[in-house]
Amino acid sequence: KYFAILIMAFAVGTVVSCESREEVIVDNSAKNIVYDLRNINFTAANNYSYYSEFNRPMLGSDYVLMFRKKNPEPGGTVVWEPIPKTIYISNDREVDYDFDFSIYDIKIIAGSNYDISTTPEYSNNQTFRVVLVPGEYGGKSNVDLTKLSYKEVIEKYNIDITKCYNNLYK
Repeated sequence: KYFAILIMAFAVGTVVSCESREEVIVDNSAKNIVYDLRNINFTAANNYSYYSEFNRPMLGSDYVLMFRKKNPEPGGTVVWEPIPKTIYISNDREVDYDFDFSIYDIKIIAGSNYDISTTPEYSNNQTFRVVLVPGEYGGKSNVDLTKLSYKEVIEKYNIDITKCYNNLYK
């Protein structure tokens, strides 16, 4: 009789110990994140580029979209133009903005076919809006994200722009 109780106690102890293991939950849920880079100056000293690391790495499947704040339209409407972008100005001059990214950082490059410092409206106090799109959205779609306007991106991914951050990837 004692032997049967001892075997039952051992079996119950084994089952309970297996079921009481602590479960570790890792939240890898993707989030749409928007942040602004303000007062960016492109000079010879910084090789006409801006570089910054993310506060934490993105997921490998995530995607970065970049927009440059254009001078406001009449009536004060802000226009965000997608990057890469070539702006054609007078006398066959052009300014090019481009960017690249990794899971750790971003880099924005300004280039021109003339001395860009002679047109500070294109080299000084630039504002860029960075949109991090989780790979779960971009990877499941046949949409070319680089062809979407800022408004289309915000609407397509239901991004709350009232939570626009001023530092990289919270």
